[in-house]
Amino acid sequence: MNPNALRYFLEVAEAGSFRRAADSLRVAASAVNRQISLLEADLHAPLFERSRGRSRLRLTAAGQVLVRYGRAAMDEVERARYEIEALRGLRAGNIVLGVPETFSREFLPQFLSRFHAAYPRISFRVLVAATSRTIEMALADEIEIALLYHANLPVTMEVMASLERARYLMMSAGHPLATRSWVRLAEIADYPLIVPDYGISGARDVYDRVFSKLRGKPKIVLTTDSYELMRSAAQVGLGLAIVNEYLVPLREERGPDVAFVRIRDSVVKPQRLWCSVRRGRKLSVAALAFVDRIKAEFQAIQRKPTAS
Repeated sequence: MNPNALRYFLEVAEAGSFRRAADSLRVAASAVNRQISLLEADLHAPLFERSRGRSRLRLTAAGQVLVRYGRAAMDEVERARYEIEALRGLRAGNIVLGVPETFSREFLPQFLSRFHAAYPRISFRVLVAATSRTIEMALADEIEIALLYHANLPVTMEVMASLERARYLMMSAGHPLATRSWVRLAEIADYPLIVPDYGISGARDVYDRVFSKLRGKPKIVLTTDSYELMRSAAQVGLGLAIVNEYLVPLREERGPDVAFVRIRDSVVKPQRLWCSVRRGRKLSVAALAFVDRIKAEFQAIQRKPTAS
C-alpha cells in the first residue's frame, strides 16, 4: 500500500470532500482523486460512496475499516520518525538492560563504551540480576533487552542473538593443573571446588551433572551466589571454578596469578549466551540498534579461534 495514498485517503475521510482535502494538502483535487482510485483498485473495494447531491462524502464499510487501521499505521510511522530522529542525535534515548553479574566486568563496559561513541545521546540503565529475575523483568517490561547465560528460555521470550562459549577451569597460576592445555572431567575429582549457589542461574545444574560423573563426593570448599567471588577465590587458590570462556580473549584477561584450562569431556557441554526480549515487544529504534551491534559483536567473537 502506498503510504502517500493512505495519507490522502485519511485526509479526505477527515475533510469529507476531495476539494477540501486537496486544499489542506496543497495539491490538485485531481491528484487526490487519482490516489484514492489507485488505493481502491489495490484493495479491490470502494472506500467512499460517491452519490451526487451530498455535501459530504460517506465512507463505505471498507473505508471505515481502513480509517481505523490507517490511522494506527500513520501513528506508527510518526513514532518511527521520532525514534529515528532520536537515533540521529536530535533527541535523547535510553536503553534498559538486564544482565548477569559476570557481564559487569568482562564485556559490557567495553561494549557500552563503543556503542556510546557511535550514539553519544543514548544512555543506559543496567540492572544486574540472577537469570530467573532477569527473565521476570523482561516479561514484565521492566527491561527491554536481557543478556542471559544458562537459560531455559520460556516460549514468551524471543532470541535476538546467541553465542556459544566453551567451558574452562579457572585456577591460580600455581595450581598443579595450571600448565595443562586441557583436562578431562575425572582429573578434577581430587581438588577443592568453588561452585555457584542454586537459583542464580542454571549453572548449578551443570555442576551437578558434572559431579554425578565424578568418583566419590566432590570436595566443595565454597558455595556462593556471586560469580565475581567465585573467580576471585579461584584466582587466589581456594579451589577450581568452572567458568565460561570469556567474551574477550583469555590472553587479555589472564594475569600472572590466574590460569584457564579448557575442559574436554562429553558431559561438560558448551554454554550459550542469549540476547533476548519479550516476544511481541516493540523495541525502540535505539534498542534495535543495540541488538544489531550485539549481533555483530557475537558474530565477530564466534569467528575468533577458540582460546587455549
